[in-house]
Amino acid sequence: IIFLVFSACCTDVFFNPTDTPASALCIVLPALTCAPTFVLSRPSLLNSCLRPPALLSVVCGVFWCALLYLFNQTVAGHVQVELLQNLDPGVGVKDDHPAGVASAYKYLVQRYKDFGKMQAEAGRVDEAIALWDKCADAARGCADKSSEGSSYYQLGLLNNQSQRPEAALGHLERYLEVCSDTEDKAGQGKAHCELGRAKKAQGNTADAITEFERYLELAKELKDEAAENEASALLGRIRSENANHDESLKSLSRSFDIAKGGADSEAVDRARIMLGVATAN
Repeated sequence: IIFLVFSACCTDVFFNPTDTPASALCIVLPALTCAPTFVLSRPSLLNSCLRPPALLSVVCGVFWCALLYLFNQTVAGHVQVELLQNLDPGVGVKDDHPAGVASAYKYLVQRYKDFGKMQAEAGRVDEAIALWDKCADAARGCADKSSEGSSYYQLGLLNNQSQRPEAALGHLERYLEVCSDTEDKAGQGKAHCELGRAKKAQGNTADAITEFERYLELAKELKDEAAENEASALLGRIRSENANHDESLKSLSRSFDIAKGGADSEAVDRARIMLGVATAN
């Protein structure tokens, strides 16, 4: 009885699978496996539970619950992908669509995120970009603004890291739009930071400085010292490279002051070196 109730709850409440035969199997098979407990039991329930046949039934019940849950999750994934494949591209979720469409898109969003991170960590940038691009499409399908925005940010970040600033700009501008729509000021700051990096890589120094200054403004507004430190350092370096030494010293001095107040000794050393170079110039 315990395993019957447990498997039913796990199947229908906690794990929320799609409507597949595995849902029924997750309930029926553990119960059938535990049936020998009742067949071989004596009047005393405690004695029957301690008999070897009963203990064996308990072990088998646990095994079936675990095995069939894994099977059910696999089938659920295939069903959700099939459901998406039957939709018109770019249609998204509408009232007349099956109830599982939204969860199918959400399933794909999570899978694309997971595999996109794995590919990026493995250094396979092009594969990661393709997956994050699909993640953005899936996020639009279920109106998940947060995941859509994070997908654009990752696309901008990966393109910046692989020296493709032109490609990065489009994604980062879309990320900034999403953050503006959702009033995510921390996200806006991240967007301005990466936009500045992309424009600097293009040789557009004036616009890059504007982006970094906006990043600094948002960091101060949010009282985010880590972001303020990064923005100050970025402004100090780019101004130093353009012989604006007075402004560069101000920015790098602020970066050094913030770093001294933290516990990261490496950050302090980096800030000290940059300030020393700028002072020497």
